[in-house]
Amino acid sequence: MSSIASMVVATVNVPFGPIVTVEQLAAKLVSWESVTSRDPSVGAFFSDVPVNLQRRFIFEMNLDGKKVAEVAKGFQEMMAYPLELASDGDE
Repeated sequence: MSSIASMVVATVNVPFGPIVTVEQLAAKLVSWESVTSRDPSVGAFFSDVPVNLQRRFIFEMNLDGKKVAEVAKGFQEMMAYPLELASDGDE
């Protein structure tokens, strides 16, 4: 596991349970089910992990950036502040 992945998972696992693995978090970041279930690990990723680490994690895990942006937009509607990844792909 890379140091980026380790930092990201440590951050999202600190305030919430159950513990998620790197692979589980990656799958949740591209799944709309994370929005409908209000998955706390995904919410923590978008709100507690610095944006530069979010982007590096997405790159390292070879995730579809458009799908991540869609999930971020869903979470942004639940939060009182903007999420930078929610604007990815906007023209």
